[in-house]
Amino acid sequence: MNPFRESDIEREPEAILNQLRNGETGVLYPLLSNRNEDSRNHIIEAEKKYQVKSWRIGDWQNDGNEASVLYWVTRDNYEWEEEVRFFLKNDTRGWKVNVYTAIY
Repeated sequence: MNPFRESDIEREPEAILNQLRNGETGVLYPLLSNRNEDSRNHIIEAEKKYQVKSWRIGDWQNDGNEASVLYWVTRDNYEWEEEVRFFLKNDTRGWKVNVYTAIY
């Protein structure tokens, strides 16, 4: 990734990853509103079981007022890196994450 890129898009996703690393899985509830209750509960339980330990940015795309950021994360009790993706929208307050996806 270009070290001179605009990194404002990464600020909130990395704050969320920090919270997940600290075991604060509740931060994901507002980002899972597009899923049914069973799916939300599955993701929250998986995040508790396979807690994020570290991450590295993989890719991001910016299409004006919408963006997505992919991270490769390492997790507790899991030996491979996995993909997590954040979808963001830009409003008057800056970039805000509105959707979280992960592969378990």
